[in-house]
Amino acid sequence: MSRAILVLVLMAGSLALAQETLPAKGTTKEAAAPAAAAGDLLARLKERPNDLQALQLAVIGEFREIYAQRAKDADGALKRLDELLSALERLEPTEDAAKELVAQLRTTLAAYREQMVLAKVALADLEKQLLEAAPDAATLGRYHQRLMIELQSLMTSRKRLRNRSMRPGRCWPP
Repeated sequence: MSRAILVLVLMAGSLALAQETLPAKGTTKEAAAPAAAAGDLLARLKERPNDLQALQLAVIGEFREIYAQRAKDADGALKRLDELLSALERLEPTEDAAKELVAQLRTTLAAYREQMVLAKVALADLEKQLLEAAPDAATLGRYHQRLMIELQSLMTSRKRLRNRSMRPGRCWPP
C-alpha cells in the first residue's frame, strides 16, 4: 500500500516538471496548473474522459492539496479525498489505457483513504480487539498497518532529531 502512495507522490513530482513545459492537449498553461484548476480539469474530463495527461494533472493536483491539508484538518482532507474518489467513480473512459489509469488511481486513493482512517484509530484499541476476540485476518492486517504508521512517524521524528543534533558545534551521538 505504501508503494502505491510512493508511486503517486513520485508521479506528482515528475508531472510538476512536465506541466511547466507541456500543458495538456487543448489547454493553456494556466488551466494545466493542478493546484488552481483541479476541479476545472475534473469537470472537463467528463467531456474528454480519455485524456490521460489531464486526468493525471487533475488527480495529482488535488492529491497534493489533500496531502498538505491532512496535517491541519484530517477530517477536511478525508472529505476532499472522498469527493475525489466519487469524481473518479463518475468518469467513464472508453479507451483501455484511460480505464486502466482510472482503476489504478481509484485503488491507490482508496488505499490512501484507508491509511488516513486507520491513522485516527488508537493502537491500543486495535490491541484490545486482538486480545478480546479470536484474531481474524482483517483485524490483524489493520493492526499491522497501524503499527507501520506508528513506526514511520517515529522514524521520521528521530531522523529530524538526528539532523538537528548534527549541526556544526554539536556532538553526535549525544
